[in-house]
Amino acid sequence: ADGTAVKVYSEKPPCVTATIQVTPDDGADPADTAEALFDVLGTVPGVVRAAFNAKTRSLEVGFCESSATEDSIRRTLVPTGLVSPTE
Repeated sequence: ADGTAVKVYSEKPPCVTATIQVTPDDGADPADTAEALFDVLGTVPGVVRAAFNAKTRSLEVGFCESSATEDSIRRTLVPTGLVSPTE
């Protein structure tokens, strides 16, 4: 395993993919981090798949822009404490 956790929400192919940097606490369990991110992403309409890479600390989100934007996805993730608000 290359340290990537993947969650598929829909069989539809994503229209767009965004990569969001994640800032887990040092020593945080990557599986817990992935689960926390995936739980929140599951509430976002338009998100079709997500992949969290613990090594690069990046979350790749595949979505369709009719329902979601990178900005709306990021805003939804900020309360987890794992994603910084955009500057």
